[in-house]
Amino acid sequence: RAPRAAARAAARAPPSGALSGGSDIVILFDVMDTIVRDPFYDKMPSYFSLSFEELLRQKHPTAWIDFESARITEDEFFSIFFKDRRRIDREDFVKRVLLDQYEILPGMDALLESLHTQGYDVRAFSNYPVWYEYVEQACGLSRYLEWEFVSCKGVLAAGGHRKPAMESFEVVWAAVQGGRRGDSEKRVLFVDDRQANVEAAVQVGMEGILFEGAEALRAELQERGVTL
Repeated sequence: RAPRAAARAAARAPPSGALSGGSDIVILFDVMDTIVRDPFYDKMPSYFSLSFEELLRQKHPTAWIDFESARITEDEFFSIFFKDRRRIDREDFVKRVLLDQYEILPGMDALLESLHTQGYDVRAFSNYPVWYEYVEQACGLSRYLEWEFVSCKGVLAAGGHRKPAMESFEVVWAAVQGGRRGDSEKRVLFVDDRQANVEAAVQVGMEGILFEGAEALRAELQERGVTL
């Protein structure tokens, strides 16, 4: 990954002075591997007794994207996940791969709590299927943020938009601004663990921050004037 400085250099320069929760600011967070550990890369392959590379070769090429975009249901996803259509025990999978494995990354609970205490408007902006409800069940993120922009619902699902497509950032920007223009626009910070997403966010006017751990993120937010 590119260093955090590269993402910062590309972003719009933040206004000077500390911000309070009452300021006109929205902080958007990617969720998987930014707030919550993603079990896809290790726990899912091991559940099927496969390596990650073997899983990639054996899975359906578009099932995950279609599921994330709400073009297929969870039942349909499980039925076609593998190219050979092998059966998956849904209840066992959901418990052992999802509910038992979702956990908030070190330091992020405290950081989100600080943002919530300061009154900031914090929302999710994430590619994920209806399983975000399992993330909520396991981690309780609604204590800190609104699950507003998830690819399986709302304005993103309506247009079939997923990051890093520019259209996904444009519709989220428009929804956050609610018709505001120019000097009246809200200031929007976007945090993600993927450089391509950070760069796309910057192109629509957001301040992009590459996630490299809670400690680095806390320092970056404070540098941009966020009170923690």
